[in-house]
Amino acid sequence: MRRPTRVLWLAVMLTTMLATRAAIADTVEDEARAAAAAARAAIGVLSEEPAIEGTPGYTDNPEQTSLGGSQADRDEAAAEQTAACANEAQPTPECEALNTVRNDEAVRQAAPPMDNDPEVAAARNLGTAALDNPDLGYSACGTEDRQVGTVTTDIQSCHDYYLRVLDQMCTKVLQVTVTWHCAAGAEGTFNYPNGDYYCEREIIHYNPSCGAGETLVGSGQFAQCQDGDGNLRAADMDTETEIVEEAALPTVTDNWINPCADMESRVPPGLLLPDGDNSEPVGGAPTGRLDKCERVNSVCSDEAPQERFINRLWVNRQCWAYTNTFNCVNQDPRSDCDQPRFGQCTPAGERCDDFDAFDPTICTLWTKDFSCVTSDTRRTESVTNCAGQTYTDQNGMVWDTGHPPNTDFAQVVSFMEIARQAGKYNEDGNELFTGFDNRCRKRLFGLVNCCARSGGPAAAFNNLAVALEAGLRGPSPWTFDALFGTDSPKHVKRGFSVATGGDEQTVTDLLNGDFSVENVLSTLSPSFWANAVLALSNASLMNCTDREKELAMKRDAGLCDARGSYCSRRLRFIRTCIERTETYCCFNSILAKLINRQGKAQLGQGLGTARNPNCGGFTAIELQQLDLATMDFTEFYDSIHPAPVDPTDTAARADPDTCYYGAGQCPPPP
Repeated sequence: MRRPTRVLWLAVMLTTMLATRAAIADTVEDEARAAAAAARAAIGVLSEEPAIEGTPGYTDNPEQTSLGGSQADRDEAAAEQTAACANEAQPTPECEALNTVRNDEAVRQAAPPMDNDPEVAAARNLGTAALDNPDLGYSACGTEDRQVGTVTTDIQSCHDYYLRVLDQMCTKVLQVTVTWHCAAGAEGTFNYPNGDYYCEREIIHYNPSCGAGETLVGSGQFAQCQDGDGNLRAADMDTETEIVEEAALPTVTDNWINPCADMESRVPPGLLLPDGDNSEPVGGAPTGRLDKCERVNSVCSDEAPQERFINRLWVNRQCWAYTNTFNCVNQDPRSDCDQPRFGQCTPAGERCDDFDAFDPTICTLWTKDFSCVTSDTRRTESVTNCAGQTYTDQNGMVWDTGHPPNTDFAQVVSFMEIARQAGKYNEDGNELFTGFDNRCRKRLFGLVNCCARSGGPAAAFNNLAVALEAGLRGPSPWTFDALFGTDSPKHVKRGFSVATGGDEQTVTDLLNGDFSVENVLSTLSPSFWANAVLALSNASLMNCTDREKELAMKRDAGLCDARGSYCSRRLRFIRTCIERTETYCCFNSILAKLINRQGKAQLGQGLGTARNPNCGGFTAIELQQLDLATMDFTEFYDSIHPAPVDPTDTAARADPDTCYYGAGQCPPPP
C-alpha cells in the first residue's frame, strides 16, 4: 500500500483553513499573512506517524509484495481478489476501497466524455445564463476624474539695504513777498514819485434843489421836495465828480525755500517740532525705524536785521533762515526687492539680517523671502474605477468583487528607489542620503548676484539623460550625479559605473580624473553642456565661480534646501555689509532631499544655520528608525509620472523682466 501522502495534504489544508478562519484581520493582506503563518506552523509539526497510526490495517509489507511470477500471474491474482470482494456481504476496508475504485471506473467508461459530467453541465448552464441575462455576471467598471500632479516652489530672497547717515545739514531760507492792492471800488495801484503805492477813487457830489413854494427834504442823492399839501417828489439834482487818492493795501506772504523738506517728511508724525525748538519731542526719537529721519538740531542762521524793507514795506520777522541737522536711515538705491519678477511670487516673511555697527537698534538689512513656483504639474486624469463592481450568480447571489484604482505604484517605486540609492551611495559605509554644503554670494548690494537660478534644462542633467546622450545605457533617471563632481567624485563614479560595465576606473579614465560639472557634461553630453552654458549666460552667472554655477543648475533640478544667508564681507571702518552668502544643502536626487528633510524632523535633528548647515546624512541605525510610510514623497511621485508639456506654448515667455526665471522662460518648465 502507498503511504498516505494525500492524508497529509488534507491535514495541511484543513489546518490552514482552520487557522485562516480563526484569524481576525482588518484587511485581505492581514488575513493572507495570518493564513500563511498558520500554514507554516502546521507544516513544521506534521509527520507521517499520526496518519499511519490512524489507517486501519496499514503495513509496509502488504501481501501483494510477495507475489512473484509474471505480470499475467499478478493480474490473475488481482482479478480473483476483486471478484472475492464483490461477493462479500460486509466488505473489509480493503475490499471497500477496491469496490469504490471499480465502480467509479465503470461510471466513467459508460458516460460520454465530459458531456454528462454534472460539474461541466452546471458550468455550461451558468455561462449561458450569464450571457442571456444581463443581471447575471460582472457589473461594469466606471471612470472617474482625479487631480494629480503637484506644485513645487523655491524660496527666493531679496534684500533692502539701509544706511545710517548722520549730521545731514540743510538750511531753509524765508522768502517774503509784498504785494499791493486797492480796496473795493478803488482803481490802481499807482506809484508816487518816491515809489509808494496809492489808489484812486471817484467821488460824486450831489447838489439837490426844489422849485418855488417847495421845501427841500433831506440831502444828497436821495433828497426830496415837498409842496404845501405835503406831497413829495425827487429833488432836482446837479452832480459834481471828484477824484481822490487813498492808500494802497499790502499783502505779505512768507515762503520758505526748503531743501530740508524730504527729511522733514520722513520724521514720524508728532516728532517734528517747530524750527528752532530743540526740546525732546513727545514720544521720543524714531530710533530703529526704517527709512526715517530724526531732526537733532535746529538753529536760526539769519536773524539780523529782524526788520527789512521789502517792496515799500517794512517787514519784521524773528528769523529769516534756519539751519537744521538730521540723522536718517536711508534705503540704499541698490536694494533689489523692487524687481518685477518677485511680483510672480508669494511673500513668505521678512527678517532683519544686519544691524548698524554703531547703533544696534537700527536694522541696516531686511531680507524678504518669496515663495516662487518652479513647476506646476497639476492636471486632471481619467482613471478606471472598479470599486463598485459586483458578480451575480445564477442563484441571484450578489458577490462584491470591486477593487478601487491602485495608487500604490508610485509608493512602491519610491521604496524600491530608496533601497537602490541606499545601497549604491553608501559613502564607505558611513552615512546614507548625504547632502553637500553649497553656497553662493550676492555682492555689492545685490548688483552682482551669483545666487540666481539659471533656468536651464534641469531634466537634461539626470544620469539617464546624460548617459544616453553619450551612447550609454543603464543609469537611473532620478539621480543627478553629473552635477556633484566637485562635491563628491565618488558620486559620479558610482552613478556611471553601471553605464560603463560596472568599472569605476573606466569612468575615471573617461574624465581624466577631472570630475567637475563642466568636464562631466562636456565629455559625456556636450550638447547638454552647451545648453547649460547658454542658460548660465542668460542668467548673468558666467562671472561667478564654478561652484556657484553648479549650485544654480542643482537648484534648477530641485535638488536643494535653502538654509538662509549671512553677511560674509563688511567694509572695515563703517562696518557696512557689502556681501551676503546664501547657503543650501544639495542632494543628488529629489528623493534623497525629501528623506533628509523629513527624516531629520522625525529624529529631532536641526537643519543647522546658514553659517553651519547640517547637510549630513543618516547612519544605518538612524535610517532604520525612520518611518518612511509617513513621509510625503509627492514631489518625487510627480517626477515618475510628469505632466505633458506643450513645446509650442511660448506666449507666456515673451517678457523676461516680469518673469520669475528671467532668460525668456516664463512660466518655468516642469
